[in-house]
Amino acid sequence: MSETKKTYEELLAEIDELKKKCDELTEENKGLKITIDNLRDGYEVSSFFFDCRSLQSTADKFFYDNIVDCANDLIYFNNEKDSIRCAKDYREYCILSGNDDDEDIYDGEDNLII
Repeated sequence: MSETKKTYEELLAEIDELKKKCDELTEENKGLKITIDNLRDGYEVSSFFFDCRSLQSTADKFFYDNIVDCANDLIYFNNEKDSIRCAKDYREYCILSGNDDDEDIYDGEDNLII
């Protein structure tokens, strides 16, 4: 037997190692697909929101339980809190979320002043 030939056991060990690596890559691929789907979903939700400027309409369309959950996702998708300030129902979000530090951006008649 020459030195370049591998034994049956060595070949089986290599096959097992390759199967293990394949399983690891398959799992990594699943995670990447989920990440891509989440980015795609975030883009779709954000695009709809920026077209209509309504947290309630966006929440209804994408089956959120409430506008606070919808707004929190939009903040996450866009990586900044200010991304939802353009919402027609931003004041309602502030009230429902208990975020009253944003009340100074409204005049006495609930009109945005920013």
